[in-house]
Amino acid sequence: MKNNRNTMFKGTLIALNIVLCSIAVGFLFNAINPFGLEIKKSTITQKIIIYKDGKIIDAEKNIVNHDYTNELEYLDLRMAKLYYDEERAVFIDARTSDIYSYGHIRGAISLPVGSFEEQYKRSKVKIDKGFALIVYCSSSFCPLSERVAILLKLKGHKNIKVYSGGWGEWSEARYPTEKGTNEKK
Repeated sequence: MKNNRNTMFKGTLIALNIVLCSIAVGFLFNAINPFGLEIKKSTITQKIIIYKDGKIIDAEKNIVNHDYTNELEYLDLRMAKLYYDEERAVFIDARTSDIYSYGHIRGAISLPVGSFEEQYKRSKVKIDKGFALIVYCSSSFCPLSERVAILLKLKGHKNIKVYSGGWGEWSEARYPTEKGTNEKK
């Protein structure tokens, strides 16, 4: 009986070690993966919740606002490139800062949803309210570009467009890209 308990105890310790090692490997992989999740506590309290369907809730007042996604204009690759070539717009990258630094549309400004207020304050000088703002994300399946576009609308910007093809389509077409960051830390 004592031998049986020792065997069970050793088996439990081995299983626990495997689980802990798996978690550690997962965190390590996430840290070095350019598309990994940002794991850090935000110091900014978000007062507005934006859902996939475009509905907005003011968390302090519990007010549900109308669907802002109906007011957004969407661009395809050809139109986004036209705006880029004619220098008629500022491109806004809605992905995380880590993914942005891995690669983005040349000249784009990083405004991730998770740190929008902080990044907006830093980038405010570069974002002219009279200029077209083209927000993009990873692909047409990524909702972050719409969320950032809505946040920009709430800041008073009028001429906002969403480039739905995003980084994937742009880089596949071999249009101008760059790596690194253009933000001041």
